[in-house]
Amino acid sequence: MPHDWASIAQFLGPLLDRVDDAVREVQVVIITPDADVAAAVTAAAVKLTVGRDVGIVAATSAKRAARLIRIKPAQVIAGPADTLVELLKSATVKLDAVRSVCIAWADELIAQGATAALETVMTEAPKDSGRTIVTAELTPAVEELLERYARRARRVSAPIAETDQPTSVDYVTVSARSRLASLRRLVDEIDPPSALVFVREGTSRIEVTDLLAALGYSGDASSIRAGLAAAPGTDTVILFDLPASREELREAAGSAKRTIALIQPRQLNSLRGLAAGGALKPITLAESGDEALVASGLQVGDEVIVDAPADLREGAAIAVRR
Repeated sequence: MPHDWASIAQFLGPLLDRVDDAVREVQVVIITPDADVAAAVTAAAVKLTVGRDVGIVAATSAKRAARLIRIKPAQVIAGPADTLVELLKSATVKLDAVRSVCIAWADELIAQGATAALETVMTEAPKDSGRTIVTAELTPAVEELLERYARRARRVSAPIAETDQPTSVDYVTVSARSRLASLRRLVDEIDPPSALVFVREGTSRIEVTDLLAALGYSGDASSIRAGLAAAPGTDTVILFDLPASREELREAAGSAKRTIALIQPRQLNSLRGLAAGGALKPITLAESGDEALVASGLQVGDEVIVDAPADLREGAAIAVRR
């Protein structure tokens, strides 16, 4: 499943449906790679349980989560494996009543080396609890994890079919906080004659629409607009959110000459899967590159060693050597 916050509802909804509102004990545990993903998961859970009396806690800090749980018991809790272990050791959280355990996203969690803490949490969960494992790609390490915790699991995946046409995508690596500012810099730099900014979530649509209006793009006839699908003749598609499927990517891109994605480093594998074998090309925005040089104290021509995936190293080299 693509590593995109809009994808969370697709696997979280069925888990929340199993929660008994009258039972004031932890019933759903979501094990995440980090605190940011935990917060995103619980934000989605709050939206999905509107009108219900469900206690939801993002364990982004063991101390803070423990204080909240003492005030009001949690029925749904999400957090990194090591934080959940702290809560278990302090007896703040008990998993006796857990009905569903979800590991999201497993490939990233494995890459971070959090398997020991994960095993501790899984050992405490009831053997008959439901198991959901979400991953951006099925690596051998993920297959091993499946065998250990979800043996003979029903698999829901999107294999590349003959009808899946490869989509070439340029991408800019951004942080969660810099995404909107990066969109502004991108629009300034490429100045497309027409463009669609792909947004899947209501919050994203509001942010992007407000930014475009501030830049002078407003109204239905605007040359740059926010939406889900490019109109015929659109020059560029900018993926502010990641599509949830290859079909959604194809519909968004339409016949556009160029597709550019704004992604966090953790979303690169998801983008690769969506592209269905299409070329991925990292690009660096001029202003962000200049800012990086100033902040680092580097001079043009300086040699640096970047410990990052090959896809990202090329983009970093451009920023330093320009």
